[in-house]
Amino acid sequence: MPRKELDFDNDLFVFETVMRVRHTEVDIGQHLTLESLTALVTEARAILALQRY
Repeated sequence: MPRKELDFDNDLFVFETVMRVRHTEVDIGQHLTLESLTALVTEARAILALQRY
């Protein structure tokens, strides 16, 4: 499968955070699993909510 990159406008993202990906979130092929991606996005969303209030 060829590598694809997404091209976004720089004004689109207004939130940035640094999160570690744990070894349990990566499968044998060194890819992030869907369940792990969902958990990381949920965690980032919670961090964003806490920073706003």
